[in-house]
Amino acid sequence: MKLSQRFFQSYIWHIIGKIAGVVMMVLGSVLVVRLLGVDKYGAYAIVLSVIKLVQFGISFGHEVTINTYLPKFLAREEEQGKVSQLLRYILAKRLLYFGITALVLFFGAPLIALGFEVTDLVSYIRLGILVIGLEYFTAVFKSIFTAKVHTRGVVKLGIFTQALNLALIYLALRFGFGIAGLLWATIIPTAISLAVLAYISAEYFRLPRAVKAQAKVLDIKPVRSYSLNVWLQNVFSYALGKQTDISLMGLFKIPLASVGCYNIAFELNNKIEFFAQGTGLLTLSSISESYTVSGAKGLCENWTKLMKINLITIMPVMAFTIANAGEIIDILYTAVVKESIMMFYIFVSIHTITMLLGPSLNIHGLLVLGKQRTVLNIMILSGLLNMFLDLALIPLIGAVGAVIATSFSVLFAHLMLAVIFWRKVGFFYPFDFVIRLILGLSLAAIPTIWIAAERIRGLFFEGVVFLVLVLFFFRLLRIFSEQDKAKLTEINPLLGKFIKHL
Repeated sequence: MKLSQRFFQSYIWHIIGKIAGVVMMVLGSVLVVRLLGVDKYGAYAIVLSVIKLVQFGISFGHEVTINTYLPKFLAREEEQGKVSQLLRYILAKRLLYFGITALVLFFGAPLIALGFEVTDLVSYIRLGILVIGLEYFTAVFKSIFTAKVHTRGVVKLGIFTQALNLALIYLALRFGFGIAGLLWATIIPTAISLAVLAYISAEYFRLPRAVKAQAKVLDIKPVRSYSLNVWLQNVFSYALGKQTDISLMGLFKIPLASVGCYNIAFELNNKIEFFAQGTGLLTLSSISESYTVSGAKGLCENWTKLMKINLITIMPVMAFTIANAGEIIDILYTAVVKESIMMFYIFVSIHTITMLLGPSLNIHGLLVLGKQRTVLNIMILSGLLNMFLDLALIPLIGAVGAVIATSFSVLFAHLMLAVIFWRKVGFFYPFDFVIRLILGLSLAAIPTIWIAAERIRGLFFEGVVFLVLVLFFFRLLRIFSEQDKAKLTEINPLLGKFIKHL
């Protein structure tokens, strides 16, 4: 089976997992805001930001390294002995890095806490050491299953741990355990997930005698170089994004309520892309296969097909969100977080523009073309630009300054990536499809603006009306050509049955 076919056959499990994750994330944040208060939610966001910054700082790209090298080693009998060597090397490094980090955080927590106005931050940082350690090692074992494309098992375990996390959040807040209780609500499910994954993955760390006798020695230099490159990309694209925003807002003494509103707007914006999230490795594999078999022409054709599928699944969510952002925030979180609405509008608007550029596909295309350094340089520039704008805007206009800084730097990065990728492969953007898509979504969204929703069921009714109108206008505008339908049906018959009606 071709990798492009595997991509679409695995798509349903990614959707199930992401929908569950989005629902539970939103419910969790709603519970925290309503039961804990927006001020303490802002404090909680700062605590998590500090924890995530540390976790990213010591990740060194090991998760992606496993996903890259493990399939290669398992596919070749003569290299299967390298699997155990690679995983043991990464696990040993993680034990060392985490041990050092735990000592620094435990004794350095009072010094770190001096820069923030968060009560009991020292105890939260020290409790966060458990969060960092558990998630740090869970990521290694989860990467093994991702590399083996065991999507179903990872999703099922993820749904279970997320549900447990949500239940524990509710109990922690009901019994008044506050931020410490929220951290324990993360620690317990993560510990269970780690135990399950470690038990099932144990076979990959053992080297069978038959294989050990003829195993080749793993050359660690290219592995270390690859990990470092990936780590730098992650640091500048993520750690210098939201986490830097929140940490700097804490250092600039921005009101905790504003920090909480920023976090709500950012997370909601991030989660509305759930259909496309989590398919990165399969997308990369599919594009790589197309380029290997058919060169630049095959790369362009597959990019276009994947782009259309991403847009047809993501853009309806984006359009409905833009049309009803105020109602979504107000119904879920009440008027106490109305400051989030403008931030949410900015995030979603810029996010929509970047999605029309095919952001992840451009990155994967450049990686396939061997332009890893180009991607890294752009991520570095984007991260530094975000930090510079944060330092300039946050003291002037508070949390909205962080929103503008992050949005502008993300748009800059993806515009640069798109231009460079398009110049390398020399293909034309599918303007006809995108114009028909935007027109259909705009026409479908207009009626929902006039429907007043005060509760969840009203918002659900708006969503149903919007979806019906989307299907009607897509069919009226013939959004897919007959050639598109034939190609997509060839990739996946189930997908073809759906799009034949559009």
